[in-house]
Amino acid sequence: MSSLSPLQTQIIVALFFALALSYIPVIGKFLKCFNTLIHESAHATCSLFFAGEVLSIDLFHTGAGLATTKASNWFTKFFVSLAGYIGSSMFAILCAYLIFYNHAVYILFIFFSLSLLNLIFWVRNVYGIVWLSVVSIIIGLLFYKGSEAYQNYAAILIGAVVFVDAWVSSLIILIISIKDAKNAGDAKNLHQLTYLPSFIWGLFFFAQATIAALWSVQLFVPSLWLIVK
Repeated sequence: MSSLSPLQTQIIVALFFALALSYIPVIGKFLKCFNTLIHESAHATCSLFFAGEVLSIDLFHTGAGLATTKASNWFTKFFVSLAGYIGSSMFAILCAYLIFYNHAVYILFIFFSLSLLNLIFWVRNVYGIVWLSVVSIIIGLLFYKGSEAYQNYAAILIGAVVFVDAWVSSLIILIISIKDAKNAGDAKNLHQLTYLPSFIWGLFFFAQATIAALWSVQLFVPSLWLIVK
């Protein structure tokens, strides 16, 4: 039986922490906003890419978010509605690759940059401003005062939080799209645009998130399987 490498140990601990912390009322909602920031920023970025407008982004104390965009055509609305969950899944894969290739600290750079960008241009609600400010300050202090080891631990934990929530949020939207289609968010928007039932889009979001999660995990699985041989 092979022993765990330091990186494997850090990842397993970070995933357990991410799962455990998500059930703590205040901390769990605070951490959920990391994935929410990626999700809403993906909507915004897609809108700008297709020459649309970003009116505002809200981050809420519940961990939910809202990107208000303006588009002049069906094509833009369609891809903006797709972008949130797909963007979260793609970012989860990016986090896995950065961690696997010992570049986890770039996760902190990305969130620091995204926080400042959203503060300057898009986020105007009180909780969103407070959350982004706190995250920017914490990451700034990690860069200024923290050791490389602490920066790495923090980056891996944030990556694990995004990884877990990207998949869990896709499962939740699938369940909502089946039980309460009128409140199914992006799945409802896509139903209105395509006339396909909301649960079809909920299933699509869940499927792509699951594929992304498996793709991320396979980076570490070959060596992890040695443990049980």
